[in-house]
Amino acid sequence: IAIALASTDGLSAESKLSSASAIATGAVLGIFEDNRFKSESKKPTLKSLDILGTGTGPEIEKKIKYAADVCAGVILGRELVNAPANVLTPAVLAEEAKKIASTYSDVFSANILDVEQCKELKMGSYLAVAAASANPAHFIHLCYKPSSGEIKKKIALVGKGLTFDSGGYNIKTGPGCSIELMKFDMGGAAAVLGAAKALGQIKPAGVEVHFIVAACENMISGTGMRPGDIITASNGKTIEVNNTDAEGRLTLADALVYACNQGVEKIVDLATLTGACVVALGPSIAGIFTPSDDLAKEVVAASEVSGEKL
Repeated sequence: IAIALASTDGLSAESKLSSASAIATGAVLGIFEDNRFKSESKKPTLKSLDILGTGTGPEIEKKIKYAADVCAGVILGRELVNAPANVLTPAVLAEEAKKIASTYSDVFSANILDVEQCKELKMGSYLAVAAASANPAHFIHLCYKPSSGEIKKKIALVGKGLTFDSGGYNIKTGPGCSIELMKFDMGGAAAVLGAAKALGQIKPAGVEVHFIVAACENMISGTGMRPGDIITASNGKTIEVNNTDAEGRLTLADALVYACNQGVEKIVDLATLTGACVVALGPSIAGIFTPSDDLAKEVVAASEVSGEKL
């Protein structure tokens, strides 16, 4: 198909580039359909897209390639969230991370910690959440480093990685609990790994990025965390568990301590942390919480460029 701008009068060269990028992004993400778990797909496939009226040349090709790289990361994130919990276990999520490191081995390294290694690091908060599941926890750490040049910034992206959340002993029950949808409780991890894939293709210079996910399930068994338990995080902080369905912050506690120990200057964590955020802001807007006004401004500025609503 071909898409033409209704009018290019008054459009600057930069506006034409942005328009082409937006059209390409909308087309790629709009036609994407995850058919892995369907017996049959009848949706037509788009073979080619021509964008008319925005010009040609290396600048527009560079802009469209950048959009395609970002879309590749978004699509990976969608596929990870869409996968059911019996398919996407913590171990499989860790394998997906290792695939990214293997594919972009010139700029990525991977370190996957098993339960014993997490115990050595005294990650009692994270491991308490994982304790009830038959699927062992996997702590994921990807590191992006440009192959050359000076590192000017070090940042970390931390994603909540509950591949399934039953709520634990405070089990999700009643209308609106959405337990059948809790495969999506690793949406933060999916966004982080999607960003990692995009960076592997874009290869920005001058920045080192750590991608961290404490992957596990929150289940129920005789070995599980109980309401009233007191656990100890890797920084020595003790935590009383009043509700086992407030597990996300427990996994993130040890993940954030680990991120701080990487010597980063800024940390952004992404999480499907609480349904209360959806009640407050609706399904299309993410909430921001930070003690740093400067970091908040940076994140909001980035969201305006990308079209995210924060």
